[in-house]
Amino acid sequence: MAINTHDESIMDLLKKNTSLVITTILVISLVIISFFGIRWYLDRNASPAGSVDSSGLIRDYNVTIGNKDAEVKLLYVFDLQCPACKQNQETMTALKDQLKDQILFVYKNYPLPIHSQAKNAAYATMAANEQGKYFEFIDQTYTLQEQLKSSLYEDIAKSLDLDLDKWNSRRNSTELRDYIETDIKDLKDITLPNSSYNEGNKVSSTPTTILIKNDKVVDWWSGAVTTETALERINKVL
Repeated sequence: MAINTHDESIMDLLKKNTSLVITTILVISLVIISFFGIRWYLDRNASPAGSVDSSGLIRDYNVTIGNKDAEVKLLYVFDLQCPACKQNQETMTALKDQLKDQILFVYKNYPLPIHSQAKNAAYATMAANEQGKYFEFIDQTYTLQEQLKSSLYEDIAKSLDLDLDKWNSRRNSTELRDYIETDIKDLKDITLPNSSYNEGNKVSSTPTTILIKNDKVVDWWSGAVTTETALERINKVL
């Protein structure tokens, strides 16, 4: 009977203080929700934790345009058969036009295994670069992306008035093909810092944009974005 009396007194106490119990539960719930909400917001908007040495990411043969003395570099990782890279081309063109005096743009090939023509397109474009037609070749390749094949690259080379013998020799050269394989290995090997915009620490898709400041990778993102979004992200590290 003593135990029952004790149980009844607890129940009576709870009944008398129902509003206090409910208020206490609500307050505790709000504190927990607020805590995790703030943590989510800070994680979402924080600068990436730390930075990573960029040595090895930029090679002498990688095509560059812009301010060679700039402390900020934009390393652009792309695949010429990637639809998202084609979509992002307008953004990259606008960025070059607006920021070429402030930063250095660096282009690095990352032909994905799922794209059967990606490597061939990369060879053709790199060979065109040796005759000063790199960006023109890229533009036409993206325009005709759904038709990629060896004969198309030759048609593009002709339209750009390239020396076809030199161009063909270079796109089939072991040296140039080794460049592409080195780019692929560089990007597979690098472990990136935490990103403000992506989960993970590896380059796994194209396009990927990597921001480097004072030879350290400080932020990065994958996927096509608008010019406005890209500018906002770049301005954070300038």
